[in-house]
Amino acid sequence: MLGGGWRPQTPWLGFTAIITLEDEGQGCRYTAQVMHPDKTVRDQHEQMGFFEGWNMAIDQLEALAAGL
Repeated sequence: MLGGGWRPQTPWLGFTAIITLEDEGQGCRYTAQVMHPDKTVRDQHEQMGFFEGWNMAIDQLEALAAGL
């Protein structure tokens, strides 16, 4: 199901996400690496709004962290 670097090898396994949080100054750096099995699946996810969804999720995480 997964190939080198955790990349999906079958279209039904939509993507692999690697989320990294690293110390940076007084805060942290959030990095999301999303790997799709191929460009077709990636394009389908873009059309479904996944990019906007990831941005909404990080905005919500930022708001939550600011309130801690």
